[in-house]
Amino acid sequence: MTTYLVLHFGLILALALVAVALGRSGRRSELAHLAWVLVFVKLLVPPFVEVPVLAPEVLPAEPQTELVPMGAPVLVSPEAYDLAALELAPARQPAVSIEAGTVLLWAWIAGAALCAALIVRSILRYRRLLGESRPPSATLAAQARAAASALGLGKAPRLRVTDARISPALWPSRPATLVLPAGLVEHLSPDELRHVLLHEMAHLARKDHWVRLLEAFAQVVYWWLPPVAWMRARLRASEEACCDARVLRSGGDGSVYAQALIRTVEF
Repeated sequence: MTTYLVLHFGLILALALVAVALGRSGRRSELAHLAWVLVFVKLLVPPFVEVPVLAPEVLPAEPQTELVPMGAPVLVSPEAYDLAALELAPARQPAVSIEAGTVLLWAWIAGAALCAALIVRSILRYRRLLGESRPPSATLAAQARAAASALGLGKAPRLRVTDARISPALWPSRPATLVLPAGLVEHLSPDELRHVLLHEMAHLARKDHWVRLLEAFAQVVYWWLPPVAWMRARLRASEEACCDARVLRSGGDGSVYAQALIRTVEF
């Protein structure tokens, strides 16, 4: 078990260091994101190579027997057949003890169940929000189709508008659903809204909304490991950097794009 843990977390640490090193170079954001995705994949799969730990083989000692010459009489003490000594003693009941491994296992199960319940509650709340949303206006739908075309997408995602004060987000459904807050749509200028749509379409083109499922599984399994929260933050930061680069490559205006992001955060 110790060898497994050392190999498992050693590989995760190595991948995380590579991702951090790549992330410091603005020109390698795609590689940094790939490295972070591999970190989360590695969190959920066992080592590919097992390294056995060899220990010297210890052979059991052979019992020493006393050789008796053939034909020699064997003297047996009468006490060996003392029937009183053969009386069955009452069996001792083993003391009830709980091993540390069992306690840790049940603690992990309880924590994982609680973490999964919180994620399910968030999913249900978001689904309820989607149920209360409405279709976009014709103008907004046309802007979304233009943004999808600019990023080379075959079709725009399903678009929904909500009165809730939330950030624009992609919902991992089939087809993918882009949720926009009505207040933000009214708060931005048409050019700023176009750049926000380009940003969300970049997430869709990269399939970032499906990475959230990988994140959720890792969060449930490793709820007890604080560095996982930091890894999730770095993963999302690398996603945003990749989307920013893609928006600018697709013809976006850097100053307008920056202003749109600032006003979105303010909202």
